[in-house]
Amino acid sequence: NKNNETEKDLLDFDEENSFDEQHRFQALKDGIKLTTLFVVVTMLELLRGAPLSEDNGVISAFWITDMGVVLVITAFAVHTRSAILDRYQNGGPTLSDIDWDENNTIVYPLYAVLAGLAAGMFGVGGGIIKGPLMLALGVHPAVASASSACMILYTSSISTLSYMTFGSLVYDYGAFCLVIGIVATLLGQTLMKGLLRQYKRASLIAYSIGGVVMLSAIAMGIDGTIALLDA
Repeated sequence: NKNNETEKDLLDFDEENSFDEQHRFQALKDGIKLTTLFVVVTMLELLRGAPLSEDNGVISAFWITDMGVVLVITAFAVHTRSAILDRYQNGGPTLSDIDWDENNTIVYPLYAVLAGLAAGMFGVGGGIIKGPLMLALGVHPAVASASSACMILYTSSISTLSYMTFGSLVYDYGAFCLVIGIVATLLGQTLMKGLLRQYKRASLIAYSIGGVVMLSAIAMGIDGTIALLDA
């Protein structure tokens, strides 16, 4: 009996290790895909501003590269949706708190698109919108926070390169904000790790996201009011 139990424990241990290895490999593949998308979109952004001559006149490469970005991202989204559904249907490794299906693999990305549009129109950080959105979709607070930070890294980098291409970036302001952002992030991460270690409650992350959203809403309201009074 002891031998049978030992063999069963070893089998369970091997299966668990194999499952963890599959998760790590899948995470690596997804990271490579996301980085490849970032590189392609960045190259398209850097190509902006070079005019293309045709018989009917000169057409700015701005619109061509913009359409290229849209097509590349759309193709990537379609491929990712197909890969996610394939993993769920065939029992592959799943790296998500969301139970994906044919419906929400379309609806949830559309939520993210609307969140990005709102962030771009109102000049707020995408994480302020996407963080609460993922919490509402049932994503673990730690995963929602990390995913928001990952998205912001890529989108902010592309936005910065775009502003640099058009000569709209004020470098001294950019450098100052970069330093402030790095320092604030390190302090915030250190503080949050200490709180999580002490209280062992992931809800603290959700409260911090909610607090940032509330402060941002108050600041935007004050700024808008001052702008109206000065007009």
